[in-house]
Amino acid sequence: MRMPGATIYELDDGIAARDYDDLTVVSLWRRFMNAPERILDSLLADDPTEVP
Repeated sequence: MRMPGATIYELDDGIAARDYDDLTVVSLWRRFMNAPERILDSLLADDPTEVP
């Protein structure tokens, strides 16, 4: 996934160069890997507002 020296662009509110660690997708992957049960509970809940 990483290539040393590469410029990474994120398409969000326009196009912007980003560091790998600042990408939204990387943040989401890390949150999932650190606590998969929390993310899965939220996704599978009948009422997502009840999940802490």
